[in-house]
Amino acid sequence: MAYIAAAEKKMEEGKKWEGTTLFRWKPDYFSAQKAYEEAAKLFRKGRNYTRYLVSKEALAIVLYNQGRLLKGASELETGALEAMSEVKDTKLPTKILEKAASWYREKGSIDRSSRTLVKAGKMMLEYDKKSAAKLLIKAVTAYPDRKEGDPVSSTDTYEACVAALVRNGLFDAADECVRFQLDAQWKSDSEYNHSIWKAWLTRAIIQLGKDDMKGACKIIEQGFKEVQGFKASAFGNVAQKFVDAAARENAEIFESLMKGEEFLVLSNEIGKLAKKIKFNPNWDVGAAKELSSKDVQPEAGVAGEECEELKTDDFDIR
Repeated sequence: MAYIAAAEKKMEEGKKWEGTTLFRWKPDYFSAQKAYEEAAKLFRKGRNYTRYLVSKEALAIVLYNQGRLLKGASELETGALEAMSEVKDTKLPTKILEKAASWYREKGSIDRSSRTLVKAGKMMLEYDKKSAAKLLIKAVTAYPDRKEGDPVSSTDTYEACVAALVRNGLFDAADECVRFQLDAQWKSDSEYNHSIWKAWLTRAIIQLGKDDMKGACKIIEQGFKEVQGFKASAFGNVAQKFVDAAARENAEIFESLMKGEEFLVLSNEIGKLAKKIKFNPNWDVGAAKELSSKDVQPEAGVAGEECEELKTDDFDIR
């Protein structure tokens, strides 16, 4: 209790330094910062992590008022992550992470902002999946509004969001994240081709996770028509194979394919989902038969370039 009492005194001291007096016309943010730093250390020693987070937020606000947004956001982020495993209700650390993300974004650190939102979303999955999905989608929507010429986002951020959502059965939100990725990368420089093809196949597997063969076929056909190189790529070949197996209504071949090494080209969580998918005789196999019988060619203006066979070593498989 001595630690907590001492910490509360430091909190009061910090508040006084943030104010003004007859002889001090401006807040003394440096002294307030020191008081809040000491308060945070004492709260942590006293293992009162709720008040520890409050002191960390007060410290961050002082840093913000000094124009030190990145330092303030970092204090919020480290405090929330440290307290996460120590508090019963993760709503407070989640809100703290959201604030940190907004400050990173305000300072122009888009990637760091998005990574922080991913952390917040993953924490919220424990108690509110709907709100968690919104946070994870928010993490990826930070990217498409970048100015022309700015680098496109890290694919890792998109895949981390999709993996978390798929793991929790939030398939519609996962597909929405992939579509935001495609908005940011599709028809950009060729360096993103592998990522784009992978995203299209991922969308098809997500539809199968929803038990929707017709939706999966629709996505694959659109990809064959509109996405440069997708049909000729390893991803397109895998898509064509499982469509053909479904068209033949051959459950053994279909399930063997879904469990095969070819799906190692996908992220781990999507590969795991593929392995769980069983052929459903109630699927609309008519869609698969129709697509299997077509010789779908890229539309005018979309090059159907030949691509080298892709090895799993070409990808960051998690």
